[in-house]
Order: sequence, then C-alpha cells, then structure tokens
Amino acid sequence: MSFHDSDPDLDSSGRELVLALGYIDTLHEIFPKMDLLNSNHGSMAYRKAKHHGVPRHLLKSYNDALGVPEQDWKWHDQIVVRLPNGHDVLIGHFFGSDVLKASIAMGMSLIQGHAHSSFELRYWQSMSGLHFAITSGCLIDDKSLAYAYNKMQIKRPIMGATFIENSQPYLIPMLVDQDNRWIGTK
Repeated sequence: MSFHDSDPDLDSSGRELVLALGYIDTLHEIFPKMDLLNSNHGSMAYRKAKHHGVPRHLLKSYNDALGVPEQDWKWHDQIVVRLPNGHDVLIGHFFGSDVLKASIAMGMSLIQGHAHSSFELRYWQSMSGLHFAITSGCLIDDKSLAYAYNKMQIKRPIMGATFIENSQPYLIPMLVDQDNRWIGTK
C-alpha cells in the first residue's frame, strides 16, 4: 500500500500479504522474540485508515495480521538499547536528513533508516565518550514496479545492513547482481 499511484501490473496489497505470510512464519521460527520498529511503509494500513477516518481500534494489530502471538514481537516508534560498553543507542525510523546533528542533539548514539540513498556512519565525541550516528541501508529492489515512483531520481537506494558487535558499529553493503538481487556475500 502507498499514497503513491500504484502500477496496475503489481499484485494487490492483499495478495502481497498472503505471499508474505509464509516468509513471516519462517522469520518467526528464526526470531521468536523480537523488538521491531514502526516505519512510514509498515504503518501504511494505519495511516490510510486514519486518512479515511477509520478508528484504529477497528484495525488488527501488526502481530494479529501477521499471525504472530502478541507477546512475541513488540513494535516501537523508537527504542533505546544499552550496549555492552554502557552507552545507549536510540534507534528509530527517521530523525532527519542530518543524522549526526540529530545524534548530538539527543546526546547519544543514534541509528535511523528511511533515507534510501544514504548509508553512513559518523562519529562524534562528548565528555561521556565516543558516539556514533548511522543512517542504515535499505532492502529496496530498485528495479521493482513498486519503487517505480523513484525512477527519475539520480541518487539510487543503497542496499545494506547495520551490525553492532561489542559496542562497535559496522555498515555492511549488500552487493547485488544485474537484476538487483543480493548475491549473498559482502
């Protein structure tokens, strides 16, 4: 679902959900307990309902719609995670185009998504230690019909992931083939 015009050759949102449910079952087996973030894309059903005056309590929860027990996956607008070095990291969908400025303003390390064509890790120092500011990569198929609204933009989405090990952040670009499919290696 989107507020952008949809290509008539795309599957309907209902068909996409049916296809996704099998993957959700597998994901739930691998990650039975998860904290997940809301996003502008993931919250589209709620946003469209609000736009058309439908009260939220008439809608299913994410977990109910996905067939996941309510207690297993927890959804957040933002979440603070304490790293092994004692520093906190604020993680959310989007804090602004200048992630470093947002991190400094919050006084802690920060990770955001949303910016499809940005993939960056920047550092800043305070009296309390070294902090980082990350705009993580995305998993968009740049050649899909669903993303065709962006085809005239010069900047292209960057597929990648953020990984933190022992309080140290890493950005991992995901290399793709000519069909924009991940080749399975860094």
